[in-house]
Amino acid sequence: MEALKNLQKKFPDSNPETLKLWLSSVNYEQRAVDDHSASKNIPVLYCDNPQVLADVDFKGEAENPKSPLNVKLGRILRLLPEELKSEIDREYSLTAYPVNDNPQLVRFYQERDRFTEALLRRQMGWVVYVCGLDHIFGDYHPNLFDRLNDLNPQRIKLNEADKL
Repeated sequence: MEALKNLQKKFPDSNPETLKLWLSSVNYEQRAVDDHSASKNIPVLYCDNPQVLADVDFKGEAENPKSPLNVKLGRILRLLPEELKSEIDREYSLTAYPVNDNPQLVRFYQERDRFTEALLRRQMGWVVYVCGLDHIFGDYHPNLFDRLNDLNPQRIKLNEADKL
């Protein structure tokens, strides 16, 4: 309840139902991976470069009301739950994920992809890797999918994986 009150103060024009839904889903991916890993005794490998993460000011981003993170989150939280679901469905239905129009993002992604590629190539047997759509469908090259192409990876979107 305290987190909900704090978010309502931070995003006063948010839709209350959407805010509650979003708050309940925060860190869902992490919880789902941890639960699955524990129940199946499957190891989890995290592919974020700790040195790069150390350079990102997550706290500053979160505290700055005008940061890109908060501007985007504020826009999302103003939507009705049905509108947000439609927005998510639309994002997953896209066939193109443009990144090339942002050179800074391309550099960041390519550095992250290099690091991830090195870690994934050291793994033995079957590997499932979950990442953002841009890394495997983005229009910058080489993206992560391109880098691992010789391993014949199968790429699917999470909404398709839910149907497996």
